[in-house]
Amino acid sequence: MKTQFFLIFLIFTNQFFAQLYSEKNFKLREELSKKYDYVSYLNDDVAIFRTKNQKHGIIDSLGNVLTEANFSYISDFEEGFAEAGNNIKGNFKRGIINKKGDIIIPFIYSNIFRCCKERIRVGKNNKTGLIDYNNKVIIPILYDNIYESDDDKIFLVQKGNRFAYFDKNGKQFTKFEFTDAERFRNGKASVILENNSGTLINEKGEKILNPIPNIEIYDYDNENYYLVSNIKTKKKGVISNKGETVLPSIYEEIVIFEDRFIIKKNEKYAILNSHNEQTTKYYDYIFPSINNKLEVIEKDKKGIIDKDDNVFLPVIYSILFVLKDKLYVLKKENFYTVLDINKNVIVPEVYKFYSVTEKNILAEKDGAFYLISGENFENYKQINGIDKIYEKWLVQNIDSSFLKISNQGKFGVMNLSGRLIIEPQYEDMVVYYSAIPFAAKKNGKWGLVNEKNEIVKDFIYDYINFAKETIYLHLGKKKEVIGSGFSSKLLED
Repeated sequence: MKTQFFLIFLIFTNQFFAQLYSEKNFKLREELSKKYDYVSYLNDDVAIFRTKNQKHGIIDSLGNVLTEANFSYISDFEEGFAEAGNNIKGNFKRGIINKKGDIIIPFIYSNIFRCCKERIRVGKNNKTGLIDYNNKVIIPILYDNIYESDDDKIFLVQKGNRFAYFDKNGKQFTKFEFTDAERFRNGKASVILENNSGTLINEKGEKILNPIPNIEIYDYDNENYYLVSNIKTKKKGVISNKGETVLPSIYEEIVIFEDRFIIKKNEKYAILNSHNEQTTKYYDYIFPSINNKLEVIEKDKKGIIDKDDNVFLPVIYSILFVLKDKLYVLKKENFYTVLDINKNVIVPEVYKFYSVTEKNILAEKDGAFYLISGENFENYKQINGIDKIYEKWLVQNIDSSFLKISNQGKFGVMNLSGRLIIEPQYEDMVVYYSAIPFAAKKNGKWGLVNEKNEIVKDFIYDYINFAKETIYLHLGKKKEVIGSGFSSKLLED
C-alpha cells in the first residue's frame, strides 16, 4: 500500500517555460554561459551554477555570487534551504545549507531529505532515521525506511517486513505488527495485520473497525463508505463506515458518486446503488461531471446523464468538457456550441473554436475570426489582420500562451486573449506553448525573436526546433542548445 500511487497525467508546465525563456533572463543566461558550465533555472529567487571542475555554488537573480562553488552537489532551494553534498575522505556525504552557503546540518549523512517543515529524513550505513533542523535525533537511525503523513505529525516506520507508527517527537505508539500500512490521512490509516486482515486505526493506534479477512481498505475519505480491495485478487468493493459489505470485491474499479457507485466490470462502466443494483446501462466510460450529472462515453461519442440513466445531453458529441464549473463546451461534427447547466444556448452552434479559456473564446465563422468574452460570453469582437490560426488550445486557463497565425502568406503570433503579439511578417514561425522567444524565418534563415519582436538570435540558422524546455538551433553540422537554465552550448549535430 505504501508504494501505491495514482498516476496523474499533466499538461506540460507552461509557466515554467515562460520563466525559462523570459526576456529578463535571456541575456543573463547568455553571459553566464560563457563563465559557467551550467546554470539552473531560478528557484526560491536563486539559481545553482556549476563550474568547469564540477563544483556548485549559488547566484541570485542578477547573477551575483552568493556562495562560491564549494559543493559537489546542491539541490533546488525551498523555503531558504537546500540539500547539498561533498566528497569527504572518499565518501559522498550530504547535509543542509542556506542561501549564504552556511552549513545548517553537517555533511555526515549518506542520504538526506527534507520530508516536512520541522523534520529531515537522514540515512547512515543503509539505515534511516529522523532529525530536526538542529541535528537532534528524533527517530534513531536504525530503520529501513520512514514515510511522513499528510499533516507531518505521524511517521510510518519500516523495520524489515513490518511497520509501526511514531509521532513527530519520536514516540512509538504502535508495535511493529503490521505487514503493510498506509500513511495517516485525516486522522486514520489503513493497515494489514499478520493474519492478512485489514482494518483502520486512529492516531492513538486503536482499531476503528473489526479486521476484515483478505481485505485492504485503500480509500477511506468518504464519510459513509470506504473502498476496499481483495488482497489476493485485487478486485475492488465497498464497505460501510461500520465495516459492513455494501458491494462485494468483484469489480475492476470503483468511484463513489453521491449515494451511488461508478463501477468497472469487464472493461465497461455502470452505476450501482447501495443495494448492488444497476441503475444505468454499461458505457465505455463514466465519470462525474457538474450539476450532479455524469459524463459518459460510448463508441467515441460523449454525453451527459444522471445517476438513473436519464439523458441530459445526448451521446452525440466528439468533444465535451466543462468550463467555469457551470458551462458545457460541445463539438458536433465541425462546429462548437456552449450551453449552461439548464441547456440554454450561450454560444450558438455556428463557430469553430481555436482556444477556450475561462475569459475568452477564439472562434471562426465563415472565414472571419472573433474574440468572444464576458462572464457568459456575451461580447463578440471581430479580429482583423489574420486569415488563419494554427495550433488549437481548446482547454487552457493560461493567458500567456500563444498561437501561430498568418495573413496573406506571412506569419505572426497572437495570445489567447486575441492580442497580436507579432504582426504577420515572417516566412514561417514556430510557437511552442508559452515559450519566449519564438522561432522565426526570414530570408530563408531562422532566428529567435522575443514578444517585442526584438532579435534574440540572429537569422543565420538552417532550422530551429523545441523539445520540452530546450531549444535546438541548427547551423550546418553544428547545433546550439539552449537548455534548462541559462546555458548555451555548441554541439556536433
